[in-house]
Amino acid sequence: MLERFITSLEETPMSVAGWLAGFFGIIWIRFFLEAFSSPSVSGYLPSDLPTLLHYTLFFLGIIVLAVAVVSVTARISAVAMLRVLLFGLPLIWLAPLIDLLRGGAHMSYLSASTPSALLLSFGTYFGSFGGASITFGLRLELGLALVLLGAYVYTHTKRLLPTLLAVFAAYAMLFVMASLPVLFAFALPSGSGEGPAAWSGALQLSLIARDFLHPSALYSAYRTLELLFDAAMAQAWYLVIAAAGLVVWYRSQPGMVRALARNVRPERVAHYLLAVVLGALIAFGEGSRIAGDIFDIVTLVVAALAVFFSYQFAITINDLVDEPIDAVSNRSRPLPSGALTRAQMHDVAIVYGLAALAGALALGSYATFWLFVFGACAYVYSAPPLRLKRIPLLATALSALATLALMLLGFFLISANQALAAFPAPIAFLVVIAITLIANARDLKDIEGDRAAGIWTLPTLLGERDARMLIGALSFLATLLVPIFIPLPLLWLPSILAGGVVWVGLVRGAGERFLFTLYFLYLASVVLVVAASFA
Repeated sequence: MLERFITSLEETPMSVAGWLAGFFGIIWIRFFLEAFSSPSVSGYLPSDLPTLLHYTLFFLGIIVLAVAVVSVTARISAVAMLRVLLFGLPLIWLAPLIDLLRGGAHMSYLSASTPSALLLSFGTYFGSFGGASITFGLRLELGLALVLLGAYVYTHTKRLLPTLLAVFAAYAMLFVMASLPVLFAFALPSGSGEGPAAWSGALQLSLIARDFLHPSALYSAYRTLELLFDAAMAQAWYLVIAAAGLVVWYRSQPGMVRALARNVRPERVAHYLLAVVLGALIAFGEGSRIAGDIFDIVTLVVAALAVFFSYQFAITINDLVDEPIDAVSNRSRPLPSGALTRAQMHDVAIVYGLAALAGALALGSYATFWLFVFGACAYVYSAPPLRLKRIPLLATALSALATLALMLLGFFLISANQALAAFPAPIAFLVVIAITLIANARDLKDIEGDRAAGIWTLPTLLGERDARMLIGALSFLATLLVPIFIPLPLLWLPSILAGGVVWVGLVRGAGERFLFTLYFLYLASVVLVVAASFA
């Protein structure tokens, strides 16, 4: 009977959007209950965005990581586990209800001053009951969750050893996740202090303190530290979800993951990530510096992932809209090749979009603004009713603005001067004009598909031969603009060489790989010349 019940749960029809809606509903009720059972130290309701983002990513991270661990150790379907876990998720209401009946208790992460103390807590089920962090309600809730997990695994395997292994792995995972702040403190340089003192000093010097809160925001020192802690933990959980989510996704739908991996378009991803790096280098060139500790490393990785997911969301929307064009010009892409259905691509768009949004929010207000600008440029470029890709030069100007937005993301991520005027205006104009000119080359590979769909591009209006001549000339002009906007005599030589090579290459039928290789080499030469001028 139990097996039939579990099977019915595993086979419940459920879309990605439906699962997420159920998840958000359950955890929001948990937030409500915990506000009464575990009130904040300040006494104010923890309803701010950093706290809610932290808590949301915490619960999602626990679920995704548990599915990854148990599906690997017990060889159970990840999709089936996600469906069952959603029905079991109301169990998280138990801890605040029990604590509330006992008079309330403050829930928090585990605390330990030394590695040996942490190991002792692991061996004694989160340590003594004297501390407030892992409350009685939490211990009971987690213990019941482990028992139910063991029962679920045993119904599948009918073997005790895999069941015990899965339960132990789940407990170890829960313990490590409950100890994340302690592990961060251990990773800080020696002399940083212990516990809250270590966190306080490191956070105040981190990129999180520089970027997460708007410079005009005023809070007390204690409240500022609370918000920065939530931001740091949200970023940490974001990385946990990204890593564990990839494992779960691959184990549940390996064919989909392989198809999406082939559709990543690494040259364009590299272009946009390079824009972030160039913006950061400008900030470094102006004198800004970073601490470079574990907090800063996490922030930089989160920024890279947020940009990656933002671009993948953009190309997923583009693929959905451009399916008729791709059926002519890009038959290997997921939709025309039949590797994915439109319904699956809609699910992928939801996952990528939420991943981009969560990463942006975890980075702070400025990063959220620049990534929204990037997304806005990508959307009005691709999607109806505007679909501005149909208008030559305006389409490439949108790509230029998207690139500039990511450069500003990199600049604001590093710069100690949080003012737009601090970014060099000549560089901004150069990026917009140069990318507007050279980005027309991307339309050469889509001539037949764009012509069939009535999309106006330089290649469809002029024909391939004349378009290659004109786009080559525009690209040559773009390289010549670099030493004009960045007045360093040494830049003329690589600019003239790169412009000449790209013109000849385009006229002779060069493809995107050649153009991107030349583009990256040229940018490297520009960076080296500019860096040498500062030396």
